[in-house]
Order: sequence, then structure tokens, then C-alpha cells
Amino acid sequence: MNANSGSINGIVIANLLAHSLILKIFALTHSSQDKPDRSCDTYNCILLYLRKNYFRIKTIEGLASEVNVEPAYLSRVFRRFHNESPYKFLIRHKMGHVASLRLFSWRQIMEITYA
Repeated sequence: MNANSGSINGIVIANLLAHSLILKIFALTHSSQDKPDRSCDTYNCILLYLRKNYFRIKTIEGLASEVNVEPAYLSRVFRRFHNESPYKFLIRHKMGHVASLRLFSWRQIMEITYA
């Protein structure tokens, strides 16, 4: 699959690659610190968990409980490294999934919504 194809998958791939590159650059530029930034590790864990489990996460409070942090801290850390609230990311991720289901299947909207 080619990220330049203009398809929804190509756009998702390009966005994920760009995000990964930005995280890598951030990690390299901040690696000279004496002590590791635990909030960055927390953010990476939250982001990974969100990407793997977005379909079953209903609230940010539920997410915070599942990753063992306070909801306020989760929101603060996520905004610091992602420049977007975790709720917006969750909704955008779910909407992207729904759009890809609708584009690449003949399922009805109600079936997709229920799923």
C-alpha cells in the first residue's frame, strides 16, 4: 500500500508515519536530560493503549482507570505531547474507523454504528 495513493488508508499511514517521526525527533532532542521524563513514557503508554483499544473505550475516565492514572493527569499529559485532548483523539480515531468501514464495505450505517 502506498501512502501517496490518496486513499483513506494512505492518509492514515502518512499521518501515523509523520507522528512517529515527530515522536522520534522529540525523543532524540530531549535524550540529553539527566533523568528520563516519566510523563513522556506515560503519554506513549496511553497513546499505544488508545490505538489498540479505542473501539471499546467509552469515556476518558474509563481510559484513565484502565491505564492507572488520574483523568486530569491523563488529559494534561496527552495535551502536552499530542496538542489535542484525548477525547478529541478518541472520537477522531473512532470516526476514521467508521469511515473506513463505510468506504470498504457494503454494510449499512446502522450495522456499523452498532458494531
